[in-house]
Amino acid sequence: KIGDFSINVAITIKNLSPEIVYTEPEVFNRYNPRVGVIVYHFENRNESLAFMWNVPFNYAFYSNWWNIKVYKGCIRADQELHDNMYHELLHERDNNIAMLSNIQRNGWVTN
Repeated sequence: KIGDFSINVAITIKNLSPEIVYTEPEVFNRYNPRVGVIVYHFENRNESLAFMWNVPFNYAFYSNWWNIKVYKGCIRADQELHDNMYHELLHERDNNIAMLSNIQRNGWVTN
């Protein structure tokens, strides 16, 4: 068992306008998927660009999933945001499957 942990990191990059925020939900053991959200906050536009990913432990039943979405205002990267973006994929799943070198990719860009 790896142990329980949670990561919250906020970085402001000078010379670039976005702020990068990364969070990963608590991981209870090594068999959980690796998931997270990165949010770029655009200072001059009052918008946020969020990128969600979900990398499964077991590729026999699951695939890598990702979603990219622009939000109005300054949003926070957290598990609720990840879950909302993930569940949007469930409604669009059949329309967003692509093959790359015999690897199935699932992803969606929403607006």
